[in-house]
Amino acid sequence: MKPIDYPNNGRGLMVQYHVMREGPSYFSVCYKNSSVLRQDPKDAWRVMGCAKFTENSQALKQWCLDIHAKYDKSEKETRKDTSFASEASAEAKLDPAEIDPTANTKMIT
Repeated sequence: MKPIDYPNNGRGLMVQYHVMREGPSYFSVCYKNSSVLRQDPKDAWRVMGCAKFTENSQALKQWCLDIHAKYDKSEKETRKDTSFASEASAEAKLDPAEIDPTANTKMIT
C-alpha cells in the first residue's frame, strides 16, 4: 500500500504513515534534517520538540491519532488458536478420570 502523506507537509516537515500487511504500521517523520520511524502516533508528534505546542503541531497530533485509529490492525484482528498445542493444553486441563482412551473404540471379535 502506498504511504499516506500528511496534508500539511511543507518546508522542513514531511510525515508519512506506512500501513503494513504484516507487522506494525509506522510513521516516517522528517524534521530538521533528521528522519525517524515511530510506531506510536504520539511519539511521531513528539519529534517536533518544543514546536509541538504550536497550532499546526496540534493538528499533526490529531491527524496521527486519527490515521492510526483508522488503519491500525494490531489490536483489531485476533485469530482463534487452531494449533495442536492449544488442543493438547485444553485436554490437559480436563480431569484425568474424564479422559478415557478406550471410550471411542470398537472391539473386533
